[in-house]
Amino acid sequence: MKSIIIFSGLVLIVSLGKSEQPTAPFYTRIGVTEGNVKVNSEFTITFSLKALMDLPMSLVIYEVPKGVEWIGGTLVDTIYPNQNDSISVLARFKITQPGPYCITVHTIIAPSDTISFLQHFAKDLYIMSTVDSATYGEEPQEGLYYNLISDEMIGEIPPEPPPTESYTVSGTLRYWNKLTNSYEPMQNILVKLINPNIGQVVASTYTDLAGYYSLSANQGEYTLLILAQNTAGEVHECWRADVDYPIIDIDLDCSPATYVFLTQQVSLYSNIVVNFNASGENADRARILWRIKRDKDWMWSHTSPH
Repeated sequence: MKSIIIFSGLVLIVSLGKSEQPTAPFYTRIGVTEGNVKVNSEFTITFSLKALMDLPMSLVIYEVPKGVEWIGGTLVDTIYPNQNDSISVLARFKITQPGPYCITVHTIIAPSDTISFLQHFAKDLYIMSTVDSATYGEEPQEGLYYNLISDEMIGEIPPEPPPTESYTVSGTLRYWNKLTNSYEPMQNILVKLINPNIGQVVASTYTDLAGYYSLSANQGEYTLLILAQNTAGEVHECWRADVDYPIIDIDLDCSPATYVFLTQQVSLYSNIVVNFNASGENADRARILWRIKRDKDWMWSHTSPH
């Protein structure tokens, strides 16, 4: 069982015992039913739902990451499930760049009444795609990062790359502090450099007290990830709900991965700078991380032995 605290749309989880499998008012499956998920090949994903009870009008929504092109079929569908109904929603895609991807299908029951009924479920399909081969399944591969394509690339690829050298991406992370009305450093924040073709970490570090980070790697193209995680804890986004009613249980769970402040592709053929300023909800997440670290440091300094 888990105790879940929601603050400004964020979720903090405290484990109270053995976790239970989430339940839902339907069964779902997702898979590739036609084609091949290799790069530049078309394929069809089928999301299937079997209702366990009569349900109000619901929405089924495909969330498609960058690097995956929608070819046809249905991305958003309105359904009216009755008990024992089996419903399928199909969409056709093509992967345009090699790498690991996660396609998520969201099911929202009674979307006009989500405050009182709290029913939002997600089903993931994880894909590892290259030009020559591809794999997929409903569980992520351990140690891989997914959806690493950003809107733009920082840095330039030279016409004739120089002999293999090591270069550095560095920068400063700050967040807007509403109490002081100023930007302050995001201290002890985890920053990673990922090989986007295979989803694996090339280098990682934590920011210093000034919010500064520096990562070095051989020349090439990478994805820079700034994670909502420090040396004391991490922040997740809320996806689902777990509320016990006298008649029905509604599930709440958190996203399976740590929230990512920034996903940025970089071309590392020279030393480059990538700064990040967190505002709005991102600033709230940064402040929560600061508070977690401060409180943990205080407890450490006021307890013994270590």
